[in-house]
Amino acid sequence: MQTNINSVETKTQWLNLFSEKKFLTIGSHILAPDAIRELKEHPLNYKGLKIKGKFILPLYNEERDFAYGNLRWTELLKQMKEHYQLGNKYGNTDVVIVSKNGFILSGHRRCRAAIRLGIPILIQVVDELYDSSLSYEEQQKQLIKWNAGKNAMRDESTFESIIQRQQAHESGLVADNFSLGIREIEKERKTFILQQTSVDIKDYSKMLKVWHSHPQLVRDVDAGTTTVDKAYQEFTNSKSTVVADPEQHNWAKTWENKKLIKRFHKEFCKYIRPIINYKSGSSVSLVDNEKGISIGALSTFCSHGVMFCGVEAINIETDIQVYTEVYKGGNSPDIYAPELTDEAKRRNANHPPAVLEVKSSAWDGSTAKWHGGPDFKKEPYDYYIFHIYEQKGQKYCAFVIRPEKGDVNESKNKKHICNFQTLMSNHYDKGDFTMIAGEIFETTKGKFSINWADVK
Repeated sequence: MQTNINSVETKTQWLNLFSEKKFLTIGSHILAPDAIRELKEHPLNYKGLKIKGKFILPLYNEERDFAYGNLRWTELLKQMKEHYQLGNKYGNTDVVIVSKNGFILSGHRRCRAAIRLGIPILIQVVDELYDSSLSYEEQQKQLIKWNAGKNAMRDESTFESIIQRQQAHESGLVADNFSLGIREIEKERKTFILQQTSVDIKDYSKMLKVWHSHPQLVRDVDAGTTTVDKAYQEFTNSKSTVVADPEQHNWAKTWENKKLIKRFHKEFCKYIRPIINYKSGSSVSLVDNEKGISIGALSTFCSHGVMFCGVEAINIETDIQVYTEVYKGGNSPDIYAPELTDEAKRRNANHPPAVLEVKSSAWDGSTAKWHGGPDFKKEPYDYYIFHIYEQKGQKYCAFVIRPEKGDVNESKNKKHICNFQTLMSNHYDKGDFTMIAGEIFETTKGKFSINWADVK
């Protein structure tokens, strides 16, 4: 088996394997740990990747899949160490498959284990390339091809690993077809669970709901310390108990990124311009005073546009992966960060999820008012993108802020309202908000006004 196998000890020897076209030599090679580090991990497995600007979740999780508490991982370490100590030249019993441009197609964990143990591995370079321009479906097919029987995914049956796999699969489908609606996503989710796992679909649906806010309860079910029904009941009982997170992600700080602001403005103008400029066959404008839509309806267009374009900009210009509320099965204009939420819930299961709420309102000549339900006044407050527009949407202003007690008031008819003038009276001198578009200034009369950004 070891005939014509190259032994590679150093990075220099590794680079010498490449031909003039920068491709690896087809065939078998034994790599020492320093050379193993030169292999490139398939992005779909660990880092996640962006296709058409949409981030796709990785199939593996660093914290979970390489922890000593993970039995599958510790068993692999033990197996490879014993194999090497028997006198073999490498630790893996199954060969690692590598593309000729240096990407691991099968054997990601074996490579990680070899580096951890400090022992060599056997790889087989095949006549195939990894191409980052391929769609999610095409990249997934490539992994499945070289991981026959494993569907290019973990074979663990825990709810946590299944949820990770399912969400990665869904994010890839959305990247390939961003027009997928919630019903189509739910159908794909059910198909995935029925075809790829052996779990009960009803149990899975319960654990998925629990996972978003109480991931530790799901882990307790996986560990056998509680049942699905008990975990779900605990989740249901604690839904109304929310405590402030002292380490809450500061979205205002995130939006200080000038590239992020520039990207958002570009995307939002591209989104809203056709809407406000639309005219019917009889040349009636969509924002016509008599035959057009209402100001409230335009606010809805704007708020959902801010959400959509905000997600696009954050995913492209930052390292934070965010999704629209559709990701959680809702339809409100919120921006949701699952990884940040998971971190918050690990600190305390009753911490609020990491979301960036969005609200839009028209300027009435002196102020703007944002309306909301009971949660709008409920503490602890989330961060908000507050959007204001005038001249029927031709000009706008937007900023990120975290409202506080006293910023939102309850009206006589039980509606909750945040008034722009009140908000600025409480925050302008603090400077604890970040402008995304336009500029807010204080007038000589002690009121606040706006230098507008143009939709162009």
